[in-house]
Amino acid sequence: MGLMDRIFGTSSKSLDTKKQRAEFKNIRHFEATLKQKEATKQLILTSNEKLVQDKTIEPFNHWSVAMMILDMIYINYSIGNSISECNLLYKEAAKWYKYGWDSSAAYSDMLDMVSLGYLLKAPDSYFDGVVEYVKNTDKGSDDEQWHPDAILWYIIAAKNGNGSTTERVRWPKLYQPLLDITKMTKKDAELAMQSYLDNWYALHRNDPWYDNHKKELVYKGYWSWEAAAITKIMKLDDTSFKDHPNYPYDMVHWNFNE
Repeated sequence: MGLMDRIFGTSSKSLDTKKQRAEFKNIRHFEATLKQKEATKQLILTSNEKLVQDKTIEPFNHWSVAMMILDMIYINYSIGNSISECNLLYKEAAKWYKYGWDSSAAYSDMLDMVSLGYLLKAPDSYFDGVVEYVKNTDKGSDDEQWHPDAILWYIIAAKNGNGSTTERVRWPKLYQPLLDITKMTKKDAELAMQSYLDNWYALHRNDPWYDNHKKELVYKGYWSWEAAAITKIMKLDDTSFKDHPNYPYDMVHWNFNE
């Protein structure tokens, strides 16, 4: 790093760190929450080691580790840490996630894992386990209304070049507008994506994380990774919604080589 870089902080590395991205809470909150998540992850890993020894380990135990790391991705992005750090965390989460499937698998974490896998350009050696998780759900979910989901498979196909062909979403109220965007012209899609993001938080009012910013050491940021992934897949001009509080602009425009 040159003298001017050290004085003015103009290196590419400094531009990728410590500019808080999430609203509502401050860096102190996110640092404390991240510390809590890391400690909980270590407790789960220690517990899982004993379960392995006792031969009583269950998929849920692996899934719990993956979800703790997924939360850490949210927090690292929210606090303004390097997206390269999010990339490393994603690989760690995917490693456990592929062993965490059972018939009660939830749509929300599948959507996050698929979307982030695309945004972070996850190697096939990690992403394939996430895809297998989705396939297992399509074949063996205990949700009687489950069917292959068009959003999940649209993103998977964009990354892998193949996948299930379906025109249905599991949660139409939440995600049909997003699926509709994928069928629009770019100009129309850009306008519709702005509208989707404007409605995104309110649409999720029944989700357990809704209004978490009003609680202590719970809020990790509100990010529509799926909107970001589809924006990137469609190569939409996101100028009009780049500053939307739920749109992870930096993730969309991250360069793997940074």
